[in-house]
Amino acid sequence: MKIKEIDRTASVAWSPAKLDNIYLAAGTAAQQLDSSFSTNAALELYQLNVNEPGLDVPIKATYNCESRFHKLVWGCHGVGGEKNEFPAGLIVGGCDGGVMQVFNAYKLFQNEDPIVLTKSKHAGPVRALDFNCFRPNLIASGASESEIFIWDLTNPKVPMSPGAKIQPADDVTDLEWNKQVEHILASTFPARCVVWDLRKNEPVIKVSDATSRIRYKCVRWHPEVATQMCLASEDDASPVIQLWDLRYATSPLRVIQGHQRGILGMSWCAQDPELLLTCGKDSRILCWNPNYAHAGYEMVLDIPTSSQWSFDVSFCPKNPIVASSCTFDGRISMYGLSGGAQQPVTSSKLADSFPGMDMSMSHAPLPTQPTTSQQLRDPPKWMKRPSGVSFAFGGRLISFQNVKTPATQAGQPDRITGTVNISQIVTLPEFIDRSKKLEEALQTGSLEFYCSEKARVATDSQEARIWEFLQASFSQNPRQAYVSLLGFNTSEMLTKLQEVVNTGDIDALINNFDELGNDNAQDNLGTLAGYQNGFGGLDIHENIPEFSVPTDDSTDGRINQALLCGNIDLAVYLCLETERWADAFLLASKGSAELMIKAQSKYFQKVKGKSTNMIRAVVRQDLNYLVSNCELDSWKQVLATALTYADETGFQTVAETLGQRLLKSEDDNLVQGALLCFICSGSLNHLVDAWVGGSGKGSSPDELQDLVEQVMILKKAADMWGRDANLSGGSLAGKMIEYASILASQGCLDTALNYLKDSNDPSINALKERLQLSLGYVKPTRQQIAPRSRQTSESSASGLRYKRPSHPSAPVKRGSDLYQQTDFSNLTGPVQPPSAYSSSSGLNSGYGASQYSPAPPSNNPGLLTYAQTNSANSVPSGLPPRPPTTATPGAVPALYNPAGW
Repeated sequence: MKIKEIDRTASVAWSPAKLDNIYLAAGTAAQQLDSSFSTNAALELYQLNVNEPGLDVPIKATYNCESRFHKLVWGCHGVGGEKNEFPAGLIVGGCDGGVMQVFNAYKLFQNEDPIVLTKSKHAGPVRALDFNCFRPNLIASGASESEIFIWDLTNPKVPMSPGAKIQPADDVTDLEWNKQVEHILASTFPARCVVWDLRKNEPVIKVSDATSRIRYKCVRWHPEVATQMCLASEDDASPVIQLWDLRYATSPLRVIQGHQRGILGMSWCAQDPELLLTCGKDSRILCWNPNYAHAGYEMVLDIPTSSQWSFDVSFCPKNPIVASSCTFDGRISMYGLSGGAQQPVTSSKLADSFPGMDMSMSHAPLPTQPTTSQQLRDPPKWMKRPSGVSFAFGGRLISFQNVKTPATQAGQPDRITGTVNISQIVTLPEFIDRSKKLEEALQTGSLEFYCSEKARVATDSQEARIWEFLQASFSQNPRQAYVSLLGFNTSEMLTKLQEVVNTGDIDALINNFDELGNDNAQDNLGTLAGYQNGFGGLDIHENIPEFSVPTDDSTDGRINQALLCGNIDLAVYLCLETERWADAFLLASKGSAELMIKAQSKYFQKVKGKSTNMIRAVVRQDLNYLVSNCELDSWKQVLATALTYADETGFQTVAETLGQRLLKSEDDNLVQGALLCFICSGSLNHLVDAWVGGSGKGSSPDELQDLVEQVMILKKAADMWGRDANLSGGSLAGKMIEYASILASQGCLDTALNYLKDSNDPSINALKERLQLSLGYVKPTRQQIAPRSRQTSESSASGLRYKRPSHPSAPVKRGSDLYQQTDFSNLTGPVQPPSAYSSSSGLNSGYGASQYSPAPPSNNPGLLTYAQTNSANSVPSGLPPRPPTTATPGAVPALYNPAGW
């Protein structure tokens, strides 16, 4: 995408990477006129900030010059060091008449006279300039008549010649120093390319292609391979790029076709040898990967431009994701190769023309033709990782390493061997050991022994008491065992009570009833019948004195009157009014059930003894009344009463209610009592709530293990007695997910799945399905992937710019040569990870180690994410690289930061 634009017909040069900011020097281009037909010349400095919206670039300095420029370069000579002679470096321009001017960039920023020196050694226009990357004080210049000079800026009086002039004499179209060997210089002439050795002052080799009509315009050395270079032809009949290797200079290693007319500019990215930019007379800017394995598929990006020719193109040294181009229609454009789209803003020039007016757009602009986002097909080298590591589900550690090995054949790119290692990481060995013991106890059924051992090794009495209650859940009579653990020994209590109570008269009466079963039972039937009807009784041989039956207005008389009239209900009411409770209950036993309930209600209303509430709960089977209104200090007695008298359904409700009351207390002893209530009732969710409480207990792995042990033991007890105990809903499901996740992170996937298999909670099902997928119990759903397509350079050359044929077929290695056996003896748990994946690819030579550090996060998340993913997944040799991702609108390229500024 285009990120910035300058309306100038100029030659440009980027500032060196050593400077803190990014600047662009623009010198008025020679032999060109703009729409104003001005003949003035100027050297201008612009500062680039890709984070600012809009296409405008602020100008920082301007200097009016006498001559226009054919070529402009910006070197780092004098930057830094002890002297720091030129803090912003030197700008050198090649002009007409053989003039070469050197400018001090720092003085240019300070609006001072920036000219350092002016040389007129050449006979014709100076069209070729280049600084030596190893010795920045050396600069090579080339002009007409095959003139090439080497200037030492520390002593520029007399230049040095690399050797005798090339005959026949011709114009020097381009120059470039070798990127690996400091004394090697390449120069291009229309018919040949000459490589010079400055130590010998003579040409090393002359390269030419006699088989085709070639007019060489540009030369660029390979950034990493010292003997390889690219030559570009400006001839419209042969607009090709030739990749040469000087070791085999009889013919080019590769000929790249894509331009439809002659090539005028070329730039090879110093940070990534797989990025080569070219521009030409067909008004196109193309980016190539000259090292790509499949011929005809080298094009990685087609940058949309205007309809005018581009005569120069170059990468930004500090941020190579940005490139500049100069066109003959008077425009300098800067593009971001990571894709995206620039947001429209009002030009500052338009705002200056209408002072005082609000230039903000109140309405959105009308939609125009949609623009296609353009970005590199493959991520650049500085975004690729030579090695990396990442954790995966199941506690597995995935690491990869891409090792570069030199190519065995000349002209072939270096091979990248990628190895992926998968290892199991266990960080909680004690936790895993405890989990295995619990799993073994659950599978073997030795839960009662497990509970006794836990109680024996408990660190405090409260923990031991909990495990004793859990152990009691597996006894033959759990309720009786619970009552005993609460501190009530029923056998001892009954023995003491029998000593206090005189049961002799009652036993004699019972014995008389037993005599009804003897031989004289027939004789006693009449007596028994009379007793049952209220007209007689058993003869206990007691001396009973004579008594009267009053019917006056006294209490006894009124009761007798009611009985004489046969109104037992009225007699009961009279007894209740005078609080003759025994008489009332005896008479109520002869009446209806409703009468008995009324008598009981009146009694409980009037009598307020300490045992009355207990009597009421037992007689009326109203244990909820006892649980809801008792003092919390009496929770043990209340729980024991519920265990004695409540049925199975009602007991769970009563115990949960009592536990909830205890749980709201601030007393730790009462909170522990709530735990025991929930254990007796088998309420798993309430047990978890009581465990966690307000203190957040159960957050660490050890505390979580304690909780799960109690939950699973209680669940097994509930299953044994036929009670419903599902691991679903509430805080229980959350804790089970947390516990299973920790097990999975330690590699125990099977164990984690066993704890979740009995639950149907939706929140648990997600983790359960993931565990099943990881263990291979279920197969993932395969999605159909559309066939991949590529745009070939041949189709571009023939005008089919939007036709994308499929990539050429290539054999793929399969079987044992792709996989290596790896030792996984250090794994813990049932996980069996796959073997290590090893691949060798000649496609992405940029994966090797580099002196450049990774770039900061880009504003284009699609490209960065793809680059990180692509680096960890090498493909076998013969397969084309992965397709590009979709760019994000509004994104701008991130600054390339090799030195950590």
